[in-house]
Amino acid sequence: MRGAAAAAIGLLCCGCIIYSNDELTDISPAPASFVPTVEQSVDVNFSASNRGGRLVTSNRIGNNINREILRRWQAAERILSATYVERGAFTGSADYEITLSGSLTNSSSSVWCMVLCPFTLAIVPLWSRASYDLRYSVREPATGRTFEANAKESFTFVVELFLVVAAPFAHDGNEKTFARLSDHLYQQLYDAGAFRDPAAPRP
Repeated sequence: MRGAAAAAIGLLCCGCIIYSNDELTDISPAPASFVPTVEQSVDVNFSASNRGGRLVTSNRIGNNINREILRRWQAAERILSATYVERGAFTGSADYEITLSGSLTNSSSSVWCMVLCPFTLAIVPLWSRASYDLRYSVREPATGRTFEANAKESFTFVVELFLVVAAPFAHDGNEKTFARLSDHLYQQLYDAGAFRDPAAPRP
């Protein structure tokens, strides 16, 4: 009974935290001078992997990443709308065509840590890390111009004893990671001449 009670108390003291690894800084992108429509797709070479093994759902994961980024652009009124199309099947009706390439790599604690964690009541922590290396290739159908952007960021998820006291169920690391990826990709593309008023001079 005492062992079970100790285990229960230990589990109640466990907490989890998600934190950004701060590979990117916080920036304030330039205000939009033109709010375009976009179509988005995922390149066949986009890779989503877990411990080095490619996942069969790479296209779906890529689409989810695009949605996370583009919904932030839309909320900030940088784009008017974003429509998913199958790989390369752009219609030419949007102001810009965005193709995601790059990779998402997931890594985590060793098998031994996964075994020891519950037996040590999370004194031995569990962790996982998601690393994003994202590249956007953007085409402007009206002119045929193309633009490129690249950004890298990651976040770490940790489960450990007493984290519930230090940072109870803190999840802002994921939000911060995508906010930074979103801002840096947009700013790079804007600096290259994308998302500008068609009547205004281009870089």
